[in-house]
Amino acid sequence: MEMIPTSKYPKEIKTAVEDFVNLLDEDRLKRKLDYIVMEAKKPKALRLYEPKIEEVYVGKRFKVQSKAKAERDKMMHKLKKETKGALREIRRDNAFLSGVKIEQRIKSDKERNEKVKRLYAEASIQQSELNELDRKKKLKEINHFAYFFIYNVQ
Repeated sequence: MEMIPTSKYPKEIKTAVEDFVNLLDEDRLKRKLDYIVMEAKKPKALRLYEPKIEEVYVGKRFKVQSKAKAERDKMMHKLKKETKGALREIRRDNAFLSGVKIEQRIKSDKERNEKVKRLYAEASIQQSELNELDRKKKLKEINHFAYFFIYNVQ
């Protein structure tokens, strides 16, 4: 703070600057600086062991059934499997058939659109020919009128 040239300033400002410098020095002396230190490492987690649990196997006991009932249950199970398989096949067939129908519909729509375009093209050609005939007819009438007018006026 000695670098501040206070010799050219009035007394009040000199005292204010000195008070300010003293205040800064006091504050600097009061303040405690903390040194930079490494961050404390986290403690290692304890190794946890999973308890060894053994399941006690209790074998399934099959129902004691007559041979006919066991055969019937077996056939019912087969019937259910076959029914599910058949339904799956029907769904696949329906999906395939609907795809074929869509393709046919798209194809027929394209053909119809091409026919419509062809008809519009032919109609526009006919219309242009008709317009050309009308223009020739009007031109002929105008020429005839002009011819008649020229010869009748004289």
